[in-house]
Amino acid sequence: YSCRALLVPYNLGLTLLSLYMFYELVMSAYQGGYNFFCQNTHSGGEADNRMMNVLWWYYFSKLIEFMDTFFFILRKNNHQISFLHVYHHASMLNIWWFVMNWVPCGHSYFGATFNSFIHVLMYSYYGLSAVPAIRPYLWWKKYITQGQLVQFVLTMFQTSCAVVWPCGFPMGW
Repeated sequence: YSCRALLVPYNLGLTLLSLYMFYELVMSAYQGGYNFFCQNTHSGGEADNRMMNVLWWYYFSKLIEFMDTFFFILRKNNHQISFLHVYHHASMLNIWWFVMNWVPCGHSYFGATFNSFIHVLMYSYYGLSAVPAIRPYLWWKKYITQGQLVQFVLTMFQTSCAVVWPCGFPMGW
């Protein structure tokens, strides 16, 4: 089943949403003077409110991204519905539910920022690859995968900093 008429606007929409979130996350982190290694959960002020607002959009985007699986099913690309794919989407939704309910600010900004940047590239690629005439000119898929791996390592490192240094991040969660 061809979903081209749906895939292009879907991927364009997620590209634009990811770009908006990336911009807002970077600007609110800059405005609030956020620290990569150790950022208190609630510093207060306009920057934190801006950060919490965009993180709610980020959490909501995790729901929208379940449509990826729906499109795989429609296109009969069942091989792409791997355990890793399902686990990733389910765990991200649960992780960000937790973040938004317990620590919706502060140190949690970095993973969302880096992920939004990667998603700008990824959904741009997917949207363009849905157009057969453009597909042969797309050479950067492997770099997206490499970026995702770098994102994973840096996000895990940055997240672990909150455990190592006493920076106001709630340890009992």
